[in-house]
Amino acid sequence: MERFLSSVTYRSPILCLWVARLCNHRRFYAYVGRSGPMNQAARILVVDDESAVRQTLELILRRQGYQVWTAADSTTAQEMLRTIVFDLLLLDLKLPGVVSGLDLAYGAQDYQCEAAILILTGSDEFTNIIGDSSLPYCEIMHKTASPQNVIDQVATMLAQKQKRSAPLS
Repeated sequence: MERFLSSVTYRSPILCLWVARLCNHRRFYAYVGRSGPMNQAARILVVDDESAVRQTLELILRRQGYQVWTAADSTTAQEMLRTIVFDLLLLDLKLPGVVSGLDLAYGAQDYQCEAAILILTGSDEFTNIIGDSSLPYCEIMHKTASPQNVIDQVATMLAQKQKRSAPLS
């Protein structure tokens, strides 16, 4: 864990804050460790080329009780999308290579039409790209969001997905 923390320190001060909150603040740590009954079955794919971001998201989501898979690139993510059913896709907008997170989101509709999609971005220029009806269950969020905001957004999106897929009575 210390090696992970030292690598995070040099890459992103905001990520350092996330990890510090997870490791040093007992009240926050206790909250992150809670899980609910819906979380047990929820499957999440995290795709980010930055290993520190990917590992941090995996850590906080696992502590919530979610099942988490990770991919560092779009090729690995596409293979996973073809073989595993996910409830939520958490995608970095800018991935190396020709396939972006947005391209992955559009492509995922072929295999994961019911999956909610949360796209993370570090740029303000992309905040208006979502709203297109071709990605009905998609939200965008800044990478600078607090861990709690990410957890809350994931929980909200999964709750909405559960309501959509619940049988009408």
